[in-house]
Amino acid sequence: MPISWHSVHVRGHQDDTHNELTWLETLNCKMDNKAKEPYKNHQVVPVPTLVGEPWSIWIGGEKITNNVAKHLYCLVHCTAAHEYWKKKGKIQEANQINWELLGTAFTEMSPTMQRFISKHLSGMCGMGKFLQIWKEQYTAQCPRCDMLEDAPHVWRCPSQSVREIWLAALNDLEKWMLEVHADPVIAKTILQSIQTWLNLWQQEDQTYLPEELETLMHWQEDIGWGNFIKGFHHSAWQELQRDYYTKLQSRRTGKRWNVALLKKLWTTLYTCWTDTRLNINRDNRKTERT
Repeated sequence: MPISWHSVHVRGHQDDTHNELTWLETLNCKMDNKAKEPYKNHQVVPVPTLVGEPWSIWIGGEKITNNVAKHLYCLVHCTAAHEYWKKKGKIQEANQINWELLGTAFTEMSPTMQRFISKHLSGMCGMGKFLQIWKEQYTAQCPRCDMLEDAPHVWRCPSQSVREIWLAALNDLEKWMLEVHADPVIAKTILQSIQTWLNLWQQEDQTYLPEELETLMHWQEDIGWGNFIKGFHHSAWQELQRDYYTKLQSRRTGKRWNVALLKKLWTTLYTCWTDTRLNINRDNRKTERT
């Protein structure tokens, strides 16, 4: 039986773009990663300085040939940043966190959101605790529930308005998970874990989870689901969703799914914060009238 075939050119490094990948592009990226595995475990002789090359940059015995600014920035700041978050008690092991995800999602937010994220993740933000210290208001109490208002309280306040914000956001998140064809087990696990952390419902005994997802659950619990909402995701979330898309022969990528998920969570945190500011403004207007 005669067989006909034709060749197709597939561009390399398509996973570095923000575009959805075709099935062939996805296979090409997986082949590329497989091809690099022996290289990573092999002692490579350093590449010498090329003839006519004015100077070269080496980090840890590896010659930097592209993205020089990115490599230098990470060399100068990454270790200090990781130590900062560990000192603050936010994380235990820096290598568990998908730092590339945080960086990509952050750069895609508006300047206003970038300021908000930086301030609230560090805890130094415009809410009761610091507004009282800065003498901008006389109390550190939450205007919605009268509890001490620090950064975590802003999005975990037991008030009805915050519950409604989260219920609406999680409902939208569930619809989005369906639209982007997320792994149903991953989607359910994330939604239920966030709801439990927010005290929106009492989590029942977990149904059967695949071994790799159950292991990931334990890893994320060590990091914390509060930290998950802030953006400290374990790297395996992206990898498991990528594998699911590969099974579906989808052009979507685990990286873009994870970035979009984090941006939605950050937007919800911002909505919670604006809600408490609106409550303060209403209280101030009432005071002025009296």
